[in-house]
Amino acid sequence: MIAGLPGEPFGSYSLKLRAAFPGLSLLVAEEGNGYLSYIPGAEEYPRGGYGSAAAILAPEAEELLLRECGVLIDELAGGGCFFPNR
Repeated sequence: MIAGLPGEPFGSYSLKLRAAFPGLSLLVAEEGNGYLSYIPGAEEYPRGGYGSAAAILAPEAEELLLRECGVLIDELAGGGCFFPNR
């Protein structure tokens, strides 16, 4: 399955989604539907750096993107989602 995320999410997004669906062959593609911004994980913002400083989204965006992407993956994969809070 291919999950397209907007912008340039940091590698933590791919790792967290794959960990949530261990039995699923999952490819996380960035810049899906165009470029939005760098999208650091919430833990990256306090560390600073170019990607975090250039990001236009708040740290809370990580939880929202992962949850909603997880819901869609779960629906396509047929249930058993690790993201129960829809």
